[in-house]
Amino acid sequence: MPIYDISALKQAYEDQFYDMLLQLLNSSGGSAGDLAGPRLTLIGTVKVKIDEMMAQTEGSQFNLGNVKNSNIIDIYINALLDECAKHILQTAPIHVIIPTDGGELTPISFGGVLGTTAIYPTGYVVLPSGYLKFVSFKMTSWSQEVNIPILTSDPKYKYQKYVPVRGGVAKPVVVLNSTIKVNTPQKKIVTVTLSGTAGTANIYCAGITRLATYSTSPTVTATNFVTSWETDFLTEGTVLTSDGADLIFTANVAGVDFNNAYILTVVTDLTGTVVITQANVLAREGVRTLEYYSIDKDVAHAIDKFLYIENVGAEYIQDDLVDALTWLCAAKVLQIWGQFSGNTSYAEKAMAQIDLCYKNLM
Repeated sequence: MPIYDISALKQAYEDQFYDMLLQLLNSSGGSAGDLAGPRLTLIGTVKVKIDEMMAQTEGSQFNLGNVKNSNIIDIYINALLDECAKHILQTAPIHVIIPTDGGELTPISFGGVLGTTAIYPTGYVVLPSGYLKFVSFKMTSWSQEVNIPILTSDPKYKYQKYVPVRGGVAKPVVVLNSTIKVNTPQKKIVTVTLSGTAGTANIYCAGITRLATYSTSPTVTATNFVTSWETDFLTEGTVLTSDGADLIFTANVAGVDFNNAYILTVVTDLTGTVVITQANVLAREGVRTLEYYSIDKDVAHAIDKFLYIENVGAEYIQDDLVDALTWLCAAKVLQIWGQFSGNTSYAEKAMAQIDLCYKNLM
């Protein structure tokens, strides 16, 4: 006799596997069925490319029958889409990507006094959170733009601290660096609005999962959930309250983050929507900066041109890169498939299509 039940153990691992996939699916909040139309279109396009690569006799096997979630491939694809979009934006030829205009950002002076002969104005720009890749930068008084920034590891960086040898209006220098930004910390707040008429649902937040059971109305259900589980969530650093049908998860300490929420129906139709009402704001956070060096005097700090590639969700990538994006996602799924089917050639063929997509944009 085994000392443990193999079937029960396998079931536990399978449940854990699906929970992790659903966390990936809902990493930005929401229920399992609330994917936007453009996202579903991308998933469908990836599946068409997967089917195109596979032999006719193997295509039907890719539905992975006899699993609890018949849309398991959709979950895989959805979890990979944003990663693939970032990869495409990083690797596509710079001239085929439509850049984002950062010219409205506010330059910050390093503290030099304008108009003096001893101190020359230099400063920096805090890069947007979505910044991915540099394209070009120019201050209004510069004679030319900069297309390649240097890093702090570059020997030329130390020269920027000394007036005679640092960059000037004719040969400006910009440096990718980082600094500390001081904020007023804010408590993260996540709201789960319950809906449905019966059944149960698992609600995950702050690293734990607890069961909600429908009773009378979504409002009563929310009240009962708080009564049953508020102590458990407080132990994890999250204050749980309710307001009508809303379950409100609030960080116990401002600036201390917690894992986002998702809700998964277990029985019947109890479900809900998830919204991050207030994002977590740290008291101090590291931010990436773009330092600029010039030797202007009596000239206000003003950006003439700042273009960069922004990291965007897969559904927001420009139309002419969608083909490359969906081929890459298909290749990644086929690679996973090939690891246990013994055939990785499908993934290699799909990857080869990406270069053709780029060439068509030349």
